[in-house]
Amino acid sequence: CGIHQTYNRAVTIHNTHHLLVEHNVIYDIMGGAFFIEDGIEHGNILQYNLAVFVQQSTSLLNDDVTPAGFWVTNPNNTIRHNAAAGGTHFGFWYRMHDNPDGPSYDPNICQKFVPLGEFYNNTVHSQGWFGIWIFQNYFPMVDGSCTSSSPSPAVFKSLTTWNCQKGAEWVNGGALQFHNFTMVNNEDSGIETKRVVSRYVGGWGETNGAVLKNSIIVGHLDELGLGPNYCTARGITLPFDEGLTVSSLKFMNFDRPNCAAIAVTSIQGVCSDRCGGWSAKFDGIQFFNSPNKAGFRWEHEVVLIDTDGTLTGASGAKVVPGSGLLDPSQCSQSSDWSAGFPGYVCNASVSFHRLAFNNPSPSSLLGKDAIITNSFGSSHIPFLAKRLTHPKGWMALLPNAGSFNWYFNNVDFITNITYSSSFYGFK
Repeated sequence: CGIHQTYNRAVTIHNTHHLLVEHNVIYDIMGGAFFIEDGIEHGNILQYNLAVFVQQSTSLLNDDVTPAGFWVTNPNNTIRHNAAAGGTHFGFWYRMHDNPDGPSYDPNICQKFVPLGEFYNNTVHSQGWFGIWIFQNYFPMVDGSCTSSSPSPAVFKSLTTWNCQKGAEWVNGGALQFHNFTMVNNEDSGIETKRVVSRYVGGWGETNGAVLKNSIIVGHLDELGLGPNYCTARGITLPFDEGLTVSSLKFMNFDRPNCAAIAVTSIQGVCSDRCGGWSAKFDGIQFFNSPNKAGFRWEHEVVLIDTDGTLTGASGAKVVPGSGLLDPSQCSQSSDWSAGFPGYVCNASVSFHRLAFNNPSPSSLLGKDAIITNSFGSSHIPFLAKRLTHPKGWMALLPNAGSFNWYFNNVDFITNITYSSSFYGFK
């Protein structure tokens, strides 16, 4: 079928299962185009379809203000061999609510836990926003029931995206995996991960964890005609949580100002400034014409763990932003890791832990910055109202050391101080 210039979608699948939708061309469509509506729909196959110029509508649902060429509300469907080009927002949007909505509401179905059917060999280019967006929550489980607790990886395979704002992004994810992606000339990020929610993964790696694998991230390809100064700002953007494994990725052409192969996310309204402190693991990494390996923004942002020596040249090494707390005999600054805030490479003997704390007493400590020192130097820890953990508090990334001294800036002597705190990164 050819469907064009509609004011209300192209193909709507409503409370329908095991339907085949293939070899259709749609053009100039308002609202979500290939539209799986309520979230109860499963077993449908959408393949060999082309969606061109899907644009927003302000007269349908709220979601149609940011429409997708392919709008998927239940992951147990097959989406393969499709292409989306030239839309205002998304090529593919996986949007799973807590339960099916509309007349299909069923409190016993929780599609954000449902295993993935199939996502394979899809292509997106020239979208105003992202190639694929997984928003807001997706925590795939073994049997997909509302009480499931065993992660079952959802492996999205073989997506090619170019000339979008971001190639791919998940927001709150469990055991989500992107395999065999090719991301070229996407303005803000090739692949961005906002969060890996720890209770919905079963540890590191492919078995039941969050993974980016066997993918190519290209900072700029000049033949696409975006100008001599163009470059993807962040090749991959790491999440605000522990547990992401980055395996067998190739970074190409991250060699221009204001772009870097690896960076860390921010979440507007949650924590957008001086956040982080978690780690990600790397293996099988290759850099081609990419001297800008990382773009850190502040001292306590992240730990990049090199598990096989391909990230830094030394197995077990860690890459971190520079800090006065680092042992200069174990850590040294590297220009390759200093596209933004100075980056240091520490040898395998150094390990790091995230410390976060809040709820101080006396309350006069609120708003004061903390100072942490050890035998090598000191670190200034800003007080922030918004943090992912411990809001109205403090967060620091600390290397293993003999001892630390900790005090608050511009505070007179106090006999008793109490606070709530957590250390992260211990087994």
